[in-house]
Amino acid sequence: MMIKTAVTLSSETLARLAYLGGTKGQRSRVIEQAVAKMAREKELAEQQERELRLLNQIADEENEDTLDVLRFSADPFARLD
Repeated sequence: MMIKTAVTLSSETLARLAYLGGTKGQRSRVIEQAVAKMAREKELAEQQERELRLLNQIADEENEDTLDVLRFSADPFARLD
């Protein structure tokens, strides 16, 4: 469903919009596509941030395991704390 709305744009932005979209109906399409693209990019960035946090958590756990192995290898009689 399309809803008519009003926005305030700088003359420079309006000129760019006119260049990209041409007619009035096309300007709405350009704005809609731009917003959709920005939303996809934001969602992708958020997903990548979540995945990076998870990978870093896994890496930290693996690093701890590796340090335990190295400590044991250096002194097999040492206690693991």
